[in-house]
Amino acid sequence: MSKVLLGHVYLAKNPKCGGVVAMNWKEKGRKKEEAKTVRNWLKRGFTVELLGRYEGDPEPKICMRNLNSPCACQEADRG
Repeated sequence: MSKVLLGHVYLAKNPKCGGVVAMNWKEKGRKKEEAKTVRNWLKRGFTVELLGRYEGDPEPKICMRNLNSPCACQEADRG
């Protein structure tokens, strides 16, 4: 039984921990907007990856502030 491809997604990752800080689904007709988004992420120092997402794939590791359990890289920033 093969998995169903849901589409492709750009992931912006925190270089400290590899956690995802933003994502954007790749869609037809949005090439310029997607390029601008990726360019902005790169300017901010994030690593950008394009992944195929399949039905049943696990969710990526999220790195976000203001959660009950922040990412380890943010805990280190608090010093």
